[in-house]
Amino acid sequence: MTHGRGDHDRWTPGGPMSAEAELALDAEDGDAQRTLLELAVTAAGIGTFDWDLITGTLGWDERLVEIFGYDPDSFDQTIEGFNVRLHPEDLTAVTQLLQEAIDGCGDYEAEYRIVLPDRGMRWIQARGRVLCDEAGDAVRLLGAAWDITARRSAQEDADAAARRAELLTRVATELTEQLDAEQAVAHLARLVVPTLADWCIVTLVEDHARAGSLRGLRDVASWHADEAMRPLLQRYTAGRLAAMMPDAYLHRALTATGPVLIPGDAAQSVRALMHPGEAADLLAQLAPRHGVLLPLRARGRTVGLLSMYSGPHGRPFSAEDLATAQEIAARAGLTLDNGRLFGQQRDLAETLQRSLLTAPPEPDHLQVVVRYTPAARATQIGGDWYDAFLQPGGATVLVIGDVAGHDIAAAAQMGQVRTIVRTLGAQTNRRPAALLRQADQVIQTLQVDTLATALVARLEQTPAELRRGVTRLRWSNAGHPPPMVLHPDGRVAVLTGQGHDLLLGVQPDTPRREAQITLEREVIVLLYTDGLIERRDQSLDEGLQRLQHTLTELAGRELDDLCDDLLASMLPDRPQDDVALVAVRLHPQDSPRPAEAGPTRIPPNVPAHPAS
Repeated sequence: MTHGRGDHDRWTPGGPMSAEAELALDAEDGDAQRTLLELAVTAAGIGTFDWDLITGTLGWDERLVEIFGYDPDSFDQTIEGFNVRLHPEDLTAVTQLLQEAIDGCGDYEAEYRIVLPDRGMRWIQARGRVLCDEAGDAVRLLGAAWDITARRSAQEDADAAARRAELLTRVATELTEQLDAEQAVAHLARLVVPTLADWCIVTLVEDHARAGSLRGLRDVASWHADEAMRPLLQRYTAGRLAAMMPDAYLHRALTATGPVLIPGDAAQSVRALMHPGEAADLLAQLAPRHGVLLPLRARGRTVGLLSMYSGPHGRPFSAEDLATAQEIAARAGLTLDNGRLFGQQRDLAETLQRSLLTAPPEPDHLQVVVRYTPAARATQIGGDWYDAFLQPGGATVLVIGDVAGHDIAAAAQMGQVRTIVRTLGAQTNRRPAALLRQADQVIQTLQVDTLATALVARLEQTPAELRRGVTRLRWSNAGHPPPMVLHPDGRVAVLTGQGHDLLLGVQPDTPRREAQITLEREVIVLLYTDGLIERRDQSLDEGLQRLQHTLTELAGRELDDLCDDLLASMLPDRPQDDVALVAVRLHPQDSPRPAEAGPTRIPPNVPAHPAS
């Protein structure tokens, strides 16, 4: 049975319900549904808004007023009151979405950040619908908005954790692969921005700086996430140390063992401890909101500082950010300190090495040039040596060698072997093979526990050879790379002879062979150690071929220039091994000694002309 609008009759225990009672029940159902909706909206934390597009009045319910950090008296019910809370980076996008919905009488949906009066931040999700009149003109925008900080926060935390992990990996790679410790640490500025900070400065502490002193500090790098702000940051970095007062936060960080957080508004706090001037004015333009200084420490001392700042709307540094930054600081501090220790070892080894490498003699019409280039790393210095001296009969002896090992111990052993060869060679007129054989025996007798490659060459000349203007080169090779001869026309001869014999220190009674060649005037004889031709990316044969090619290109240059240009062409920027070389040019004997060869300088007990 139906009646009215076709609804089923409603029955009560006493019979059918009256129309009045039915209407009352419908009203109660509507109120209940609205109450349930209001409870659901409240439980979900949803606020509603009603924007009258004709009058411009923007109405918010109590929940939305609370979400945006207002109270009923402070919210002025205008779109400007909404815009002032929007994060500056989101204002343009949200304004555009609203306008598009209004222009098309359509739906509005946006996700944006708001900045609260206490500088906190919230993520908001909003949806709405534009109502239009019969003419199609937008007159009203109704909608709702709710706080999604919790959901966004969880996602942001996960994303931030992933970025921090990736950052630690990049930092570890950079600090491990970069040979120059200072360059690697300076590059941290570009790595930590923007994952941990909006901008950053890296400072190094010189070895001579007193503990806690601003003297001896060097700002070596800076970086800003905003490209437009980088020139400003560079200018600030260039002048900030000089503007710091004695109690500046940077000063405090030098004696701290952990992070030094800058309290309050970082710009105001830091400027309060700076002398007035350009640096302080530049900091005001950079407008950091939060700041933290991290000492780079290793082995109980501070070797650098990492200054990190957020921008004017940046959030405070989280515990996770600080933990990551501390780990980076610890790694960087150890890298710097290791680099300095290696540098000290390198300087010590190089000093020892150079102290054992004496200046060459200047015999008649022979120009002798020597060079020594240390390896870039301390652990690769120590074993290479050169020598040049005159024997009592007047012959010039050239020696090149390389003791096994690359450390201070190898440098000391090199000094012993070099002294043995030098003393035996200068005492008598021993020929190269005999000199190497006796040196090997003395090494055994003195129990010098080492192995060494060596090549001894002797330039000798009979009266007949003097008249002909030629010189005989005699050499013996104990496992060393072969000498090379560069002719004036650019031809290069590799002096392999009969090959090479055993290294020194292997078998003292081993036979030693000799080879000889007659040389014309103006030729150049080159002896070198393997660091000149060995590379990880090329074979030894390829290195020899490259050396030959380079010598051909350098033919005709003065001997000093040729040696310098040869090293520049053959060696990388950071040599992996030390290199020694000795080169001799045979100038004509029928004309005065050229000025570039230097004055004739020979011992008083040695004749002016060599004898075979």
